[in-house]
Amino acid sequence: MGKLLLENLTNYCLTDKQKGWYFQFAAQLLYLDNKVLSNDLQLKASSIAPHMLKTKLGSNYTKISINEEQSSNVKKFLSQFEKSQDFKIYLEELLLNFRYTPDINSTKFENALANVGRIIGFDAQEPENEFGNGPDVLWGMTDKHYLILEAKSMAIHTEITRDNIGQLLQSGEWFKKQYGDATKHTLVTLQSPNVKGYNVNPSEITKVIDSIALDQLRINLSQFVNSIVKIGINAITLIDISKLLVAHNFTSPLFRNTYLKEIVVRKK
Repeated sequence: MGKLLLENLTNYCLTDKQKGWYFQFAAQLLYLDNKVLSNDLQLKASSIAPHMLKTKLGSNYTKISINEEQSSNVKKFLSQFEKSQDFKIYLEELLLNFRYTPDINSTKFENALANVGRIIGFDAQEPENEFGNGPDVLWGMTDKHYLILEAKSMAIHTEITRDNIGQLLQSGEWFKKQYGDATKHTLVTLQSPNVKGYNVNPSEITKVIDSIALDQLRINLSQFVNSIVKIGINAITLIDISKLLVAHNFTSPLFRNTYLKEIVVRKK
C-alpha cells in the first residue's frame, strides 16, 4: 500500500504538506492491522512535511539534500501558489509570526523561520519538532554551508545567556554527528540582543541575528516578494530571481555576511 500510495501521489500536483497529510492518514488507517507499515508511512509523512505526528516506533533522521540551484529552488517554491496575490498574502501572514516578542508562540516563529529559508531558495528543516532531536531550525544553503538556528524569539532578557549558548553548542554537536565534523556550518542564535554576559563563551563560528538584523531581513524579504509579485510568479525567470537574490543579499555568502552578526561584550 505504501508503494502504491507514493506512486499515486506523484501523479497529482500536491504540496509537501498535502502529501504528508495523506501519508499520515494512511498510517492511521493501517495502524491496527500492520504497525510496521503504518510506522513506515508515518516516517514518510514526517520526512516530507513539518508538524506531522511522531511515530511510536521512533523516527530516523533524514538529512537535508541540498539543491545548489538557488533560483530553481525559489521557482519550485512559487509553484505551490496559483496566483501572485496568494504568494503575497502568504508572506504577510508569515511576517506576523516572524518577530521577536513574547506574544508570538515560539513554534510559530520557528516554522516561519524555516519557511523564510525556503522562500529564498534554501532547504530547511525543523529537526527538534520533526524528529525529536536537534536544533529548532536547520538551513542547508546552496553552497553546502549549513546554518544551525536556535530561536529565542520570546526572550525578554538584555544579554545572550550561558544557557542560550549551551543549547546552541549541543545542537552543533548533534549536527556534527549527523553530517560530519568537516561539513561547513555556523551556529546562529536568534534573539534581540547581540551582547553576551560576562560568563558566556561562544565559539568562533557562533553568530547572532539580533533585532536590527531581523528587521533588515523582514524588510528585504518583503521587497523581494513584492518584486516577484510585480513580475508575476508564472512570468518570472530564473535570471530575474537570481538578480533579486543578489539585490536583497539572499545568496548564501551575502546572507551570512549581511544578517549574521558578531556577538559582542557589553561596554562597561
